[in-house]
Amino acid sequence: MAPKHIPVLVLGAAEHGSLGIIRSLGRMGVPVYCMESSPRGPASYSRFCKLTFNLNLSDISEELIIEKLCEIGQSFSTQVILIPTWDEIVLLLERNQEKLRPYYIFPEQPPGVLQVLTDKWKMTCTAKSLGIPVPFTAKLSSLVELEEFSKSGTFPCIVKRSFGNQRNGAPGALIAHDAAELRAAVRTLSGASEPNLVVQEFLAGENAWVFTGYFDRESQCVVGYTGRKLRQTPAHLGMMSLGVCADNPAIQESARRLLSNLKFTGIVDIDFCWDARDESYKILDVNPRVGASFRLFVGGNGVDVIRAMYFDAAGEGISFQAAPEGRKWMVERDFKSAFDLWREGSLSAHQWLRSLRNVDEFGYFAWDDLIPIVMILPYMLRRRRKATQRNTGQISTVERWGRSSL
Repeated sequence: MAPKHIPVLVLGAAEHGSLGIIRSLGRMGVPVYCMESSPRGPASYSRFCKLTFNLNLSDISEELIIEKLCEIGQSFSTQVILIPTWDEIVLLLERNQEKLRPYYIFPEQPPGVLQVLTDKWKMTCTAKSLGIPVPFTAKLSSLVELEEFSKSGTFPCIVKRSFGNQRNGAPGALIAHDAAELRAAVRTLSGASEPNLVVQEFLAGENAWVFTGYFDRESQCVVGYTGRKLRQTPAHLGMMSLGVCADNPAIQESARRLLSNLKFTGIVDIDFCWDARDESYKILDVNPRVGASFRLFVGGNGVDVIRAMYFDAAGEGISFQAAPEGRKWMVERDFKSAFDLWREGSLSAHQWLRSLRNVDEFGYFAWDDLIPIVMILPYMLRRRRKATQRNTGQISTVERWGRSSL
């Protein structure tokens, strides 16, 4: 068992993904600390969180963020393991690693790898060059390209930002069924005259899969799991809200090929979708960090990707056991997804009740850690109030990306 004295700092702790990190390590006796923006999220109320550092990203620059991290790092008697929870912070750590490494432990990547994986267009081109199936994808970097796709593109399609999380309170992606909806989606997601988006053919969300793994310093996948998204939030398009473990060798092979070729190290979360037309699993998105639904995947020995990362950082061996086939995980916002599906006529009450059988773990609810689920409603109300302020221009751009944490 790994040493329990090595502390961990979770960057961007807010919702169920961060809460899973805190609980997974905290239950082993690891001291876990959090850093988050306001409003304070349910994750930091966990009894397994020793202390929360409040960093208001609306008021400080990247230089001041690094200065604050160094100040916190100096207060510990040993190096601290850093766990970022969204893409921009992953890149921020890489840009400032020389300043941070005296105090913190986090993966060191070959130059340019994170830029490839966090950019949807670059990732798609790289995967395609390695012979990994991808859906048809086009880049929309100008209004001219938008008009060209509107005339000749295939609908329905998905419009996504090429890089980064949600922006200006907008959703992460939108479905467009025709040229008019495509133009409206571009306006919503870019908010600028020259968009930087990708448009991708839509593959039915009912065939969505996830790979979660940990790659060691030699870029070997020492822990890797696959599972199906039974429901998503938003419905058909978003993050997993109900999932089940299922072995899928084809997805495992594609994920290992992509990341090993790039010499990636660390935790990764990848979305795939089955395309019946050519009978292939196509890669949709890559997150070079822990995913919000990682707690679906827990091996028979209790190891998840966070524990694998911790053991490796502590210099301990990693023992891999497959996750039990059929293990289920659900985050409580799935109730909203189920209601939306019921309203559109694609999910009956009987089907919904059957889907909830044998759920092994929840995103927020846990008998040994009850406060986080109680804090969901106050948190959502504070977020809605800040969203209203954001729409009136009272919140700075820096905090907008800070709010998209796990």
